[in-house]
Amino acid sequence: MIDEKYIQSLDEPWRSLCWETVKDTDSVVVGGVRYWSYWPQMEDVNDLLQLWEKDRYTFLSQYQQNPMALTGGIIDTSWFRTYTTLPKLTHRAVYVDTNSGKVEDWLDYTVFTLAGMGVDGNLYIIDVVRGRWDPEDLLKKAEEVWEKWRMSGSMRVMPLRHMAIEEKQAGQGLITTLKKRSQTPGQLAIPVREIPRGTGQNKLVRCLNVIPQIKTGKVFVPATHTDDGQKLSSIFYEDGTIAGSTEWVLTAMTECAAFSADDSHDNDDILDTWMDAIDDNLISGPQPMVIDPNQLRRI
Repeated sequence: MIDEKYIQSLDEPWRSLCWETVKDTDSVVVGGVRYWSYWPQMEDVNDLLQLWEKDRYTFLSQYQQNPMALTGGIIDTSWFRTYTTLPKLTHRAVYVDTNSGKVEDWLDYTVFTLAGMGVDGNLYIIDVVRGRWDPEDLLKKAEEVWEKWRMSGSMRVMPLRHMAIEEKQAGQGLITTLKKRSQTPGQLAIPVREIPRGTGQNKLVRCLNVIPQIKTGKVFVPATHTDDGQKLSSIFYEDGTIAGSTEWVLTAMTECAAFSADDSHDNDDILDTWMDAIDDNLISGPQPMVIDPNQLRRI
């Protein structure tokens, strides 16, 4: 996609020709900047926008020729272990990070993460849904993902314990509404767990707190390819049924790798939910993980 800054950078006659080509075509506004398709007859600007939203790293690198840095220097994505089939799980839970509630906030997403605790003592990220919804649509989406994930585990001994929601921004309204609906006959009852943010719990501190669990191989994410390079579109429960897709994994890994101490990264919404899941299951749970300092040094 191209913007006015790019058009103005062209020499004549290309500047005028470019403007004549795009000025009467559809455009989109991203982060306060208006964009047009570089080739309206072949690439619809709304299709390009969907590509941008789905995979920001690949879009900026391949379409915009403006590659993102893949590391913020804090999280090494090779620390995450991968799986194709889940082990037996003791339980699952949903972790939610909400945006400001304004759908126009381009770099602010709401994320739902489904995570499961294995009988092997490891945490498994199973599925992720990311998007931007206003408060009314957010409630519908919360109920939608809860019911989808609840039913996917209904035939197995892996209860969906709760939906843990960060107590801030749109999350406060979602918490209140879900609690009220759970007390109303005929409404879908979702057990809600509030996640407060106390003093000193900024994202950098929380990230550093969970790094030992990631670095020692206690956190698993879906594999996206087989050992011989074949693309994997789904991962599975132990009985062979589909547990989730893998289409979000690259976006999540890019976000983790880009996380920076100075908050210069674009997104951390997926990572935010993972930090809560790690804290809930591996740090603050009934059997908190004990880290061997020597193991950290060896990695």
